[in-house]
Amino acid sequence: MNIGIYKIQNITDNKVYIGSSVDIKSRQYKHFWMLTLGSHYNSHLQSSYNKFGKDSFILTFITLLTQLMDIIKQRLMSLDEILLMQMSN
Repeated sequence: MNIGIYKIQNITDNKVYIGSSVDIKSRQYKHFWMLTLGSHYNSHLQSSYNKFGKDSFILTFITLLTQLMDIIKQRLMSLDEILLMQMSN
């Protein structure tokens, strides 16, 4: 499971839809399933999909939050170390 922020990009006109999910692969399936049925809740995305077709759209990860959380954890640990050193001086 991939938790994070993603974009659906129309590679013809470079317009993007930004979203987030706790399960990006499942969300990708749902987006394209709804677009194929013509029932996507985002009317701009649906109109673009109808106009340009499936092959004009790609979904890519912007940020995987597991990676981001690792960075945040590491930074917090570093800050803790700095605070401990300052408190001991």
